[in-house]
Amino acid sequence: MGIYRLKALIPAPLPRVWEYIIDPRNQPLWVPYIESVAGVDRPLQAGDRLIQWRRNFIRRKRVELLVEEVIPYRSFRARILSAKGRPLDATATVSVEQAADPAATWVEEALALSLGKGPLVRWVQRWLLDPLFRLVVRHHSGRALRCLAERLAQGAGAESGARPN
Repeated sequence: MGIYRLKALIPAPLPRVWEYIIDPRNQPLWVPYIESVAGVDRPLQAGDRLIQWRRNFIRRKRVELLVEEVIPYRSFRARILSAKGRPLDATATVSVEQAADPAATWVEEALALSLGKGPLVRWVQRWLLDPLFRLVVRHHSGRALRCLAERLAQGAGAESGARPN
C-alpha cells in the first residue's frame, strides 16, 4: 500500500481551519478538482456518505466516499468507495495541528492507496505507479492546500460563491 502525504502551513487559527474543512459544502471552494458535493449539508460525522463530482483532465466523474472517522479539531478519514468490479482500497485523511504561532495551523493530507493484494500488482504499484502517484498527489494536494490557505487568509467562508482558480 502506498501512502502519499503533503503538509502545508495555513495562516489561520486551528478552530477556523477545522470548521472550514469539516464542512463538505466548502470542498468545491478549496479543492480545485471538486465541482460539487452532495449527500451531506452539515459538518462531517462518522458514517456519512457523500458524493463528489470531480473533474479529471478530460472528464467529469462521480466519486462516493464513506466518512470512517472524525476526531474533532484533529482529523477526519474518508474511504473512497470503488466502482463495482474494481479492486481499490483507498482512504484520504486530513489532519490539522496547531503551529507554534497560534494564528497558523499545519494541515496534512494523506492518501493511502492499494490496487490489489497479489505479488505482481504490489510490484507494479511499488515500482511503476508509486512514483507517478506521488507526483499527481503532490500536484493536486498542493494546489488544494494553496487554495485553502488563500481562502482563509482572505477571510472567505462558505457564504462566498467564488470558485478557486
